[in-house]
Amino acid sequence: MGYKKAQEVYSILGSGCLGIPLAMKLINDGVTVKGSTRSEDKLTHLKELNILPFIVDIEKKYSIQTFSILMCY
Repeated sequence: MGYKKAQEVYSILGSGCLGIPLAMKLINDGVTVKGSTRSEDKLTHLKELNILPFIVDIEKKYSIQTFSILMCY
């Protein structure tokens, strides 16, 4: 019985003018990509690009545990 290779998943902190092109390259290479944004307004746009969005607001105080939950949904 062989092992199936796990799909690669990358998280990009910041889905702006640098993060989106990087995400698109990785997606085209078959990688699952999670991308952060500070704005709820950008969630739909990231989903349309096949990026799994999550919100990170550096103004709010997050614990390490909360951040880990955001990254692993």
